[in-house]
Amino acid sequence: MTTTDPTGFFAAYFAALDGDEPLSALEMVADDADFAILFAADEGRKAGHFRGGPDELRKFTLAGDMEGWAHYILAASRTGDVELVLGETRTDAGEFIGSFVCVVELDAEGRMKRYLTGRSPAIRFSV
Repeated sequence: MTTTDPTGFFAAYFAALDGDEPLSALEMVADDADFAILFAADEGRKAGHFRGGPDELRKFTLAGDMEGWAHYILAASRTGDVELVLGETRTDAGEFIGSFVCVVELDAEGRMKRYLTGRSPAIRFSV
């Protein structure tokens, strides 16, 4: 199943993360969550790998420059407690920044239990 379901976990998570209070997204994270975020290098920065639990995700969110860009979901799929999305980050002017793929495993309350994401500016999908 492929959809851009506006009610999925990532639709709500990115709406919070890209909104006026990015830290509100952390309310959707379980106390025992585990995550890994992998960023491919572009001309302006080195590759990055960020890993940890809720405290590290909070630090990562606080350190992020959230001004002037947002997440856009191109395709989504869900099987049981696992949701996958393919998306892009774009500037407020609509310029492409990078493609990303994310997967989340949700706990019984629908909160992030495990999270893995990768991002690269090198590839853009024609979805």
